[in-house]
Amino acid sequence: PRPGASATTLIDGRVLVAGGNNGTTDLASAEIFDPWSQIFEATTTALSFARSGHAAVLLPNNNSVLIAGGSRNNVPVQTSDLFVPAEFPDPYSYGMGSFAQTGDLLTARTRAVASPHIEGYAVAMGGGASDAEVYRFPTIKTDKDDYPPGQQAVIIGSRWEPNSEVTLVFQEDPAVHDDYVIDRDASGNPVIVA
Repeated sequence: PRPGASATTLIDGRVLVAGGNNGTTDLASAEIFDPWSQIFEATTTALSFARSGHAAVLLPNNNSVLIAGGSRNNVPVQTSDLFVPAEFPDPYSYGMGSFAQTGDLLTARTRAVASPHIEGYAVAMGGGASDAEVYRFPTIKTDKDDYPPGQQAVIIGSRWEPNSEVTLVFQEDPAVHDDYVIDRDASGNPVIVA
């Protein structure tokens, strides 16, 4: 049982069910529901902090899920986690994703509402506080979902940390060609976000 859990649809259609309370204690565990197989599978990592009544939101053009606030033992908390999607070394590999702790809320909130705001920002509001807080995150997207052979892809990103190194991996589905990796510029230097 998981009263007070969050349920967030991932971009591949699966559903992340995180935290909650088992009737005795708040939970740090999570499960992923696969609608095609109708099976729940436990995640291989857990939230950094057991919680229920938290806010959860899928971050657009990022694919991570922000899990913010909630309560532990009926005490509102400030901690936040990200559920980071799996990286696939090839199209035939399976990966679940993992949790990573991220920046804390400024104010402890339980039963807050979280939502995407503007490009690269999410907002958490309510939950026992009269103000709202924003969470900044990097985004990456293309100008189209699919490209005909030979057409250049336009890749757009925002909210990256200045001077951070970036690696882009392109995979076809179905896999017709080998993955294409960009992590160096034409001179052999690492690709750096300005």
